[in-house]
Amino acid sequence: MARELSAVSGQTIIGGLEHESQVALALAKYDVCVCTTSNLRRIFTPNELPENTIVLDDSRPEAVPRVYDKQRGILVLEGGLMKIPGVELQYDFGFGNHEEVFGCLAEVYMLARDEGKVLAPTVGDVDPDNFRAMLSSQERLGIAAGGFWSGSIPVDPADIVAIIRRKHQKGPAMQEPALEKL
Repeated sequence: MARELSAVSGQTIIGGLEHESQVALALAKYDVCVCTTSNLRRIFTPNELPENTIVLDDSRPEAVPRVYDKQRGILVLEGGLMKIPGVELQYDFGFGNHEEVFGCLAEVYMLARDEGKVLAPTVGDVDPDNFRAMLSSQERLGIAAGGFWSGSIPVDPADIVAIIRRKHQKGPAMQEPALEKL
């Protein structure tokens, strides 16, 4: 996945980090860390995260505790949120916030609404063709990409951009078009 994303985005993307020391070095160097591990314990505590760090944690249970520290520029975001109008969830249930639900629950909703016409369930490895079919079916099924949340706290996209800018003020210059995509 890291190779595919690097080729498509033109950005440096690394993958397969398995030890906390490797992850810590990457957090200090890269703009966003995407955590997709299945884990039985927390990988980091908020105090162990370097300043100006953004983590997108899609793992369950959570690998990195949710934190939104504007002063230190530390932000741990939920991964895979989809907006399903009319749904009302609370973060404590572990499925999302308000109308924005985690991807696995959104997939179940999409499959039920689709009634077996186009989509197939994700089993094992992600099937890129089925993933594209799900993306193209979103509007037909009445859902959209969700916003940014850190636990039960909504996150303004401008705060994400500010953290990336702060990180690059201390290092190499950031290409502005990459920031504008947020």
